[in-house]
Amino acid sequence: MFTHEMGEEDDGWVERRRRPVLQRRCFYARSYCCWCPGLPLRPDERERIEREEFEAQGFVSNIERQLVAVDQSQNGQFASRLAGLLSGSRRIPSTVLELVYDIPSGDSSGRSMKDQSVDTIVEDTAGAAEIEGTHTGGAPPADITTMLRHEPTEEVIAEEARKGYDLLLIGVEPAVAARGEIHENVARVAQAFEGPLAIAVARGPHREEPAAASHLNILVPVTGTEYSRRGAEVALTLARASLGSVTALHVARKGRAFGRRGGTPAFRPNWGVGADQEAILRDAVRLGDRFGVPVRTTIRAHADAEEAILRQLKIGEHNLIVMGVSPDRGLQLFFGDAPATVLKQSHRSISLVAS
Repeated sequence: MFTHEMGEEDDGWVERRRRPVLQRRCFYARSYCCWCPGLPLRPDERERIEREEFEAQGFVSNIERQLVAVDQSQNGQFASRLAGLLSGSRRIPSTVLELVYDIPSGDSSGRSMKDQSVDTIVEDTAGAAEIEGTHTGGAPPADITTMLRHEPTEEVIAEEARKGYDLLLIGVEPAVAARGEIHENVARVAQAFEGPLAIAVARGPHREEPAAASHLNILVPVTGTEYSRRGAEVALTLARASLGSVTALHVARKGRAFGRRGGTPAFRPNWGVGADQEAILRDAVRLGDRFGVPVRTTIRAHADAEEAILRQLKIGEHNLIVMGVSPDRGLQLFFGDAPATVLKQSHRSISLVAS
């Protein structure tokens, strides 16, 4: 009994001694709550941290220099305009390699009806894009350097690439071979560069006026992969710089759900939109909010992604599709069946972003 009573008295004495210590600790925690993990952050602090995390993990935000390899064809001029939009919107220094190929006399298929110097296109477009770019204030304009190359070999590209670039943008003619694969001219240029690359192909109105300052109505397929997200970042950057718009398309593959009716297997189409599909589209919308570009979303149930993409291009009256693709630096530069089909059949301009 004596021991039990002393135990109770000892416990009370310890608790009374601990209470002031705990109170002092709580006071210090409230005074320095901004240093304590897990405690609520002020809205401005939370916004700043989220912005810094996004900038650190983003694709476009980490492009510090871009290399542009173009000729004077429609593809080259259209790629030059896209390069100017990227450069001006983010103040990205750019080096333009104007590639001069030997063109047979009388053959003007690779040249635009309204020829314009590619360096002028990049500079003029970059200057216009700076007005609508993500950076404002008294920042200097983007630095544009142009170099003429009469021998556009892999060695020339590789030599310049060694100076350090974060993106290679290619626009040459021809860009697509007969069966929809990337043409060897583009593949040779791409193989000389080890980093992310983008390939521009002018179609539709951009064949007639590849450098025209038109609003880009962009379709971007989203799949939830990292390279798809990087393609979406490029699409949003181009849309903002051109005062254009973006539609995010997700293709939900038709599936078959297995069940049993009367002891026999039952097959039925799976038309529902699952949580994963909704999450992918929500991520595209949030990404658009970061870039200040509203994103329209659409989902299609189709067995073939390429057919769904081509159908949406037509009914949505888009003039550009930006596809984030998985890089494959083989001899044929193949990015998959869906991009190959789009390259072969699309009547709208295309930009493939391989990262």
